[in-house]
Amino acid sequence: MNMTAPVVHYPRVAWDAASMIARVLSSDQACYWLGQRLDRLLGPAYRRELFESRNRMWSSERPDAPQVECGLWRARLEDLLRNHPELIAPVRALVPEAVTVVDQATDRRDFFPVPAPEPAGVIDLDRFR
Repeated sequence: MNMTAPVVHYPRVAWDAASMIARVLSSDQACYWLGQRLDRLLGPAYRRELFESRNRMWSSERPDAPQVECGLWRARLEDLLRNHPELIAPVRALVPEAVTVVDQATDRRDFFPVPAPEPAGVIDLDRFR
């Protein structure tokens, strides 16, 4: 009789889900979809938190805003999963589904896009004499 139970690495499950959430925040379509899923799975407070994250990230001038939101979600989700281990399987299943939704979204935006470098031009050395 095998008495070993599967080992759950809570920080990893939380990190994978938080990374997915940070990615979803780049699309309103995916964000609304995930908000509905979080509402059903975890409750309306998590849906509100998702939209608060989106608003914080898009109003922030910090270049690391996506990483900050990811860290906040990692801590929040790890606490949740430790207190409710029955949610581990549904949260794990949600990650690849959400990644597919955000990959198919037509309204994705880049976070703090880097401007393209200006094309090289001719330098007039006579100008500096």
